[in-house]
Amino acid sequence: MHNAPATIPDDQLPDIEVGILSFNRAAETLQTIEILLASEYPPERLQITVIDNASSDGTPQSVRERYGARGRVIELP
Repeated sequence: MHNAPATIPDDQLPDIEVGILSFNRAAETLQTIEILLASEYPPERLQITVIDNASSDGTPQSVRERYGARGRVIELP
């Protein structure tokens, strides 16, 4: 016999931050962000940060254009 998992009200869930490391992987980075945003975790409790290692394919710009403040970007030199 299996018990259903306990549910926690959204206002009691912790804030979480997910870091995505990227180098010339714009399409994969955008897809990863889409998957995270499609999760059942409350979006107001989820911060997504892309750490970009000097990509030349426009990864940081793509993230900023598509997600604005939802997708924070840190650009490494």
